[in-house]
Amino acid sequence: MATTIYSSTNDGDIYVTSSPGVSSWENARDSTIGTATHNSSRNPDAIKAVIVGSGRGTHYSVSRAFFEFDTSGITHVPKSGNIQIYGRTNSGADVRVVKSNQSATLSAGDFDAIEGWVAGGSNTSNVTLYDTAETTTWSVLGYNTIVLSQQALVDIAGLSTFKCCLIESDHDLRDTTPTAPSGVNTISGVYYADVTGTSFDPKIVITEQDDAVFFGANF
Repeated sequence: MATTIYSSTNDGDIYVTSSPGVSSWENARDSTIGTATHNSSRNPDAIKAVIVGSGRGTHYSVSRAFFEFDTSGITHVPKSGNIQIYGRTNSGADVRVVKSNQSATLSAGDFDAIEGWVAGGSNTSNVTLYDTAETTTWSVLGYNTIVLSQQALVDIAGLSTFKCCLIESDHDLRDTTPTAPSGVNTISGVYYADVTGTSFDPKIVITEQDDAVFFGANF
């Protein structure tokens, strides 16, 4: 049996943009405080890691998208599951889904609210990956379906609130400094739960174990 759980309206993104002329990649990527938006219905720049050139000098901008789901009604580890995020406008960023621990109300201090996150250096082996592979193709014409890892399924059953972050993987997660203005090549947009109706809402779809498995596990 398939069960769909829609995202809470506490979803949103947090971004940091370094100051032109006195900037560095580290100032943006390793910041602990950003600018949070949690009452928007969509953002074309929700997931990004970019270098921007201007008349005032080069600067960097990083954005991470956070989501949470009420999973209190799930008491057994699902057989399988995926997270589905509807794309918006930009589709260039490669994306990973990681475990996060943002506040009950998404705030500026949650920019680095990622389980295991360490400032400086790649975090590919520090964080808890909630997907089974990097998402390298992002659609803006429908849902992007990302298969959840076994750890994600375990946490869906074990946590009353399942929280995750979608992060740009080539530069942000790996701590690789962008080397040239990249435009939309490292940006992907998303819809959030604040959009009217549920046709664009972020959601988790799980397939539950059958009764025979439950009986065997509890016998």
